[in-house]
Amino acid sequence: FADNDLPDEKSGIGKGLAVAEELCAKLEPIAKRLRGVVLMPSGFKDVSDYIELGSASFEDIAELIANAPLWEIKEDLKLIGKQDKNVKHKPDKQKPEKKSSIEQIQEVYQDLKPYLFKDKEDNSYVEVFIEDHWECYLVVSKRFKQRLRHEYYRYFRKVLSSDTSLNAFIAHLDASAVFQKHHENVGLRVCGDMQTISVDLTDSEWRAVDITADGWQVVDKAKHKLVRSSGMQALPLPAPNGALDELRELLFVDDTSWALLAGFLVMCFHPSGPYPILHLVAEQGAGKSNTARMLKSIVDPHSTMLRSDCKDEHNLFIACATTRLPIFDNLSYLSQQMSDSFCRVATGGTFATRMLYEQDQEKSITIIRPVILTSINEVATRSDLLSRSILINLPRIPDGKRISEQIIQKRLDDMRPRLLTALFNAVSLGLKKLQTEAFEFDALTRMLDFEKWVMACEEGLGLEQGEFQAALYDNRRLINEVALSATVLPKLVIKLISIEKDVEARATELLQMISELADESDLRAKDYPKTSSILGKQLKRIQPDLRTVGIHMDESRKGNDGQRYYRIYTKAEDGDEA
Repeated sequence: FADNDLPDEKSGIGKGLAVAEELCAKLEPIAKRLRGVVLMPSGFKDVSDYIELGSASFEDIAELIANAPLWEIKEDLKLIGKQDKNVKHKPDKQKPEKKSSIEQIQEVYQDLKPYLFKDKEDNSYVEVFIEDHWECYLVVSKRFKQRLRHEYYRYFRKVLSSDTSLNAFIAHLDASAVFQKHHENVGLRVCGDMQTISVDLTDSEWRAVDITADGWQVVDKAKHKLVRSSGMQALPLPAPNGALDELRELLFVDDTSWALLAGFLVMCFHPSGPYPILHLVAEQGAGKSNTARMLKSIVDPHSTMLRSDCKDEHNLFIACATTRLPIFDNLSYLSQQMSDSFCRVATGGTFATRMLYEQDQEKSITIIRPVILTSINEVATRSDLLSRSILINLPRIPDGKRISEQIIQKRLDDMRPRLLTALFNAVSLGLKKLQTEAFEFDALTRMLDFEKWVMACEEGLGLEQGEFQAALYDNRRLINEVALSATVLPKLVIKLISIEKDVEARATELLQMISELADESDLRAKDYPKTSSILGKQLKRIQPDLRTVGIHMDESRKGNDGQRYYRIYTKAEDGDEA
């Protein structure tokens, strides 16, 4: 364009810009890249005028050009360059092919240094590096989709508009993870083994605490894989020193109940369970909901601290899948099915459901969690659930000692870093004892792992040796009383044996004997066995509770027709029949 008099802004408003755009259209076929710079403030000035008037230097202009966006040719100018015969095109110069959406997503994904893996149930996970830390996601989760969309925009500076491409890419990752040979342990809030336990602090930097027999430390990347769910809230950074006894200032409990609560808190950091179910029972105004909320905020703060009753097992498992320590508040009744479901949650249960549009396949949800229940009356009455429970009756708070929830929360927030330190110290001490000592004891309950773990951590909790087991033994006696008084049949069997001492009969005959001892209220009770088959099932269920008061039962078949007989009798302390 040498020696040509090109129009500038002096030639008319917008004339120079229009010519510049036309020139760019002619240069587009041969130029490697084009940038357009609009000098501000606008006016009837060209670049020479702009510099002469002191608006900018040559260096300023060069910087503006370097930072200017790439110029894109307008639709109505695309033919200009092709029609200009004076422009010589570079030979054999082809533009790079445009990448598809999936290829662009793949490029973003690889930039995150991903580590793809699966757990024992073939659920797929991915660990990615975000800025200066590692984050772990369930591949098919909404949160991972959001992460990919966000990183795509940061990488390309444009919105990912194709849901189809994103879904296809995630399906590919899911399949790739499932067919890998190895798997990893994955946990929500807590994950680990008896060598190292990792606890997610759930802060924005994805830091965690790794606890070993040698102590604990805050780490940028946990040894074990920790995944998060929506609603999880951050734990505070542990303080240099702490003692769990400080929490007693906010709890109105006796020494026995305190030992059990301390044991329950430290059990929440056990890596595998089975776990106990803490059942807080109290009248209105005794602070049972607030006590449950305080315990959860120490080990597993969440946006949903208290949950209402779950009507079926599916909803129960979904609720427990999103939090480490679920609380079911103000329960009024537990059905037989839900009682069994809570047992499965505490000991490790799997809920299976048909996958949408895949009727030949099932989707399994495996959950194992510590649980807190609160109620005015004892809703846990079935023996199986009671045998896995800690039952604490909270006393009513005297009117003169009540504290507002705002003050309680403020004091608790101040304590939480120190309380967390005390619990981590106790866990470390427990790991050390279990690794270095021949730890043997006589179990008092069926919750062997719970007893063993808390007794190993006992010193770190500020308890005397044997204090926790003594408290647990007292609690077992209370639970046995609840089990025996919860239904009609135990009372009637005890009454029968106090008269007969030793009874052997068929179920129909036993039902006749029991009915003769029952009063009108017993006969009207919902749980009264109205048939011999129901009686047989209930006898098996209450067998463990009857043994606690010295009543035993044997079952056998006799006669040519093999009819079932039940023998109910008492046994002396030395093992001889009375």
